Amino acid sequence: MLFHLGGALAQLSTTASIVSDYRARGVSLSDGEAAPQLTLNYDHPRGWYLGGFASRVNLRGVEDSTQLIPYAGYAHLLSPGLSWEAGASKSFFQRGAKYAYAETFIGLATENLSGRLSYAPHYFGKKDGTLYAELNGNAPLNDSVRLVAHLGLQRSPSPPGIALPTPTYRADLRLGLNVDIASWRLQLAWLAAQKKHPAYVYRDGGNPQTWVSSVGYEF
Repeated sequence: MLFHLGGALAQLSTTASIVSDYRARGVSLSDGEAAPQLTLNYDHPRGWYLGGFASRVNLRGVEDSTQLIPYAGYAHLLSPGLSWEAGASKSFFQRGAKYAYAETFIGLATENLSGRLSYAPHYFGKKDGTLYAELNGNAPLNDSVRLVAHLGLQRSPSPPGIALPTPTYRADLRLGLNVDIASWRLQLAWLAAQKKHPAYVYRDGGNPQTWVSSVGYEF
């Protein structure tokens, strides 16, 4: 959906989808089960954007809940094919309000490659800050099919009970195939991640190496 603003175009998009397993940073937030999701996004022609994301979640002690993430940011073109962005988000939970957390991020992007660094001072309600670095890429095979890849590294505080606090590091990998058919968005991806951090509320969610599929429709 496009709007004319001052001679330029603003865009509002809505995507409804369902995923076979809601995985964030390699960890299942739906306990390995399917989850419906909804994304709203508004892009202003001057670079500002805002939106929201909602998904069913199933966390430890927070059964069959909903996660809501409003976000906002700014993106600016540095040169043809290169841009930077900065923004913030806040994650809320319908049940388990104590797990809510805010996060800020900065990033760089080219047409087929992007990187982002995110910082959450109270990730899933914990006191110590968590950093997450990610690299995302895509390679078009034709007008409707793309290969996609994601590599992430999370730096977290020590698990509780450790005498000498030492930050822990956890990597995750995602390799997939995206297919666009008119307004439909299909993806099949293989995910691999190291063992989950014991300090957080999410469950194991099954095998750390798994296949995940999703079907979405953009309005």
